[in-house]
Amino acid sequence: MKLAHEVRSRRERQDMEKREVVLRYLGKISTLVSESKTASLDILPTIGSASHVPRFLRTAGKARNRNFSKMQTERMIKEIWQAREKILERLAKRKPPEMWGPGGNGNTLGDAAYSYLQTKFGSPGQIAEVGYSLVFGAWKYQFDADCELFLKILTGEVVESVQEEEKDLQRDIIKLFKSLAGRGGCGVSIEDAEEGLHRLFRVGQGGGKTRAQFTEVMAALRKEVGEFVADPCALFREDENFNQGPFAEAVRDQYLAESVEYYKRLERSLGSLSDVDGFVGEAGIAKALSSAQAGLTVETARVLARILLNGKQQIHTSLCVHRVKDKGRKYLSAMLLRKGGPSDMATLGNDEGARARFKEHAKRAQVLGVVRDVVAAVRLKRAGKRGRTHPPSLTPEDSDVSSRPSGDEPQADRESGSESGSESDISQQELERSWPSMQRGRAW
Repeated sequence: MKLAHEVRSRRERQDMEKREVVLRYLGKISTLVSESKTASLDILPTIGSASHVPRFLRTAGKARNRNFSKMQTERMIKEIWQAREKILERLAKRKPPEMWGPGGNGNTLGDAAYSYLQTKFGSPGQIAEVGYSLVFGAWKYQFDADCELFLKILTGEVVESVQEEEKDLQRDIIKLFKSLAGRGGCGVSIEDAEEGLHRLFRVGQGGGKTRAQFTEVMAALRKEVGEFVADPCALFREDENFNQGPFAEAVRDQYLAESVEYYKRLERSLGSLSDVDGFVGEAGIAKALSSAQAGLTVETARVLARILLNGKQQIHTSLCVHRVKDKGRKYLSAMLLRKGGPSDMATLGNDEGARARFKEHAKRAQVLGVVRDVVAAVRLKRAGKRGRTHPPSLTPEDSDVSSRPSGDEPQADRESGSESGSESDISQQELERSWPSMQRGRAW
């Protein structure tokens, strides 16, 4: 059990390191461009070929900048997202997907970028050259919502779940406008659209948009459609150059900015509640979540804290924020029961059935984490008996837990928690039979 925890924590830390490396690199690029007083660079510096560098950027020396246009950059980013979807489809066929999460099984956007570039170019030199040119292009055109999202995921300010949250938000807006149009489907007046969006965005309420943000969104909508929304789906369509209209860009830009600010607020709150070594327990996590998300009750925050701890007594604040990002801001604030359903016990009122379902979901989420850990431990143990250096689902780099520096041992011990039970008491077949029922209780 402890070994499974160590492997997953190690992989999560590796993923965080890779994202931090890209963030520092973009700072260097920004400095070089400002010093050169030009809008572009012909030769790009590289980060190196160490294990903490994303695979599609690993190279020595310098890389030629291909100076992609905005259209080329956006097309490549979309193709990388499509490559990631195929990776996730393959992973979903595994029962169970042990080590699922950031940095596990190659499901990050950086891993998808490497897979895509390897398939398209093959040569390591070309992969790195195109990879650095793509990152530079995304940085150059970060005024575009797609490029900005790509960058913020690579740098760890948000993670991949934000893209799906943005899609959910777009679907919710289209659904709202269609419901306002009624059976005739003849469109929606700008007044009705404003009233509906005001409710959807919970303007002026805890966790909702500010009045200034809502004014900006409505100004963009009026600029695009005038006084009448004829086709809600057209609001989010792209033209031949992958550009969306003012309304879509405003909604997406605001959601991304809100997500970044939420995680920064949570990180600051966790930092003030952690011990001298940066570790925090259930009470601290619950208090930080309540502070970052207005309207979240203590009871709900404690349930979420136990899900994030996953059976451990304490975790490091940076790892806690990383896990919150992985599960997604929308999951933590509005998707615990079902899509569009209440997330807070207080909002359920006297509905005993809903309250019971909420508690059952929290219980299943915790058990799911334990089952995942046990399966990973069993497979690691069996791989060791067969003389393997690592299980089939892990790379040698990620599975080499024993080779970590001795200075990491106290942190691993503190993160291992006080879980009990022996993996030898549960057969692999029993665990795999129990997986489908556990998977149905999973909300993320």
